[in-house]
Amino acid sequence: MKKLLLGILGVALWAAPVVAADIEALAQKLKDKDPEVRRAAAKELSEAGKEAKPAVTALAAALKDSDLYVRRFAAGALGGLGRDAKDAIPALSKALDDSKQQVREAAVAALDKMGADGLQALSKALSNAYPDVKEAAIASLGKAGSAGVTPLSDMIKDPRESVETRRKAIEAVKGLGKDAKAAVPALLVAVRTPKAKGDVNLLRADAIKALPMVAEKGDKDVLDVLTGIAGQNGAPGNLRTESMRVLADLATKDDTKVIETLTRLSRDETQKNLQFKNAAKDTLSKIEGNK
Repeated sequence: MKKLLLGILGVALWAAPVVAADIEALAQKLKDKDPEVRRAAAKELSEAGKEAKPAVTALAAALKDSDLYVRRFAAGALGGLGRDAKDAIPALSKALDDSKQQVREAAVAALDKMGADGLQALSKALSNAYPDVKEAAIASLGKAGSAGVTPLSDMIKDPRESVETRRKAIEAVKGLGKDAKAAVPALLVAVRTPKAKGDVNLLRADAIKALPMVAEKGDKDVLDVLTGIAGQNGAPGNLRTESMRVLADLATKDDTKVIETLTRLSRDETQKNLQFKNAAKDTLSKIEGNK
């Protein structure tokens, strides 16, 4: 048994410098004139995991290679190193503007594994011209906890962004739950949006649906906005009923303005649409059960 352990230890000690030497050799091959050689080297480094750390500088430089696959494998290798490759963040940030989507996606995936510094780079990527980069950055920030709230909130309330992009940011915030309560003001901006690039009612509806996931019960600003929509005869019907559903979750029987508005709606004899009257009655009933 003792001989076996000594043998294993000997192999381990012998193998370590060989691996390091191999990594250095592969890093040198990233500069070869033959694209096939560079491509094979980048691929091997992408499969080396943490062992590729000595090649960080060479891999960062390879992100500018003329060959698509070299650039993609280089980004993958850096991603495999995670925070050990944080010195490559500037190069990966530039790779987000690569002309090839595969490279951009690999760069986003790499930054996603690099902690706070990587998240900061992804936050800046929300203004990227490529929709796939924006979408991937939103998805990454949606997994970042409270650190992702501010950049996602900025996107939600930005009228220059398309409705589709803002809706994806709302979905990401919703997934963060109460960790994203700081996004409530941005969601209310979206709820009140009068016009936007796309179907604004979809944006407003998504923002309303997200509120019970992130807002605290009894949030006055939320209750005021939703009560106003619920009681507004000219508001789109889906927004009125959705507002009432959310009020049922967030309001209590002590919220006088909410109760008064819903009571008026439930008793309005001029209201021919029974859907709203019934929705108001159901909401009142649920609020009565809230503490």
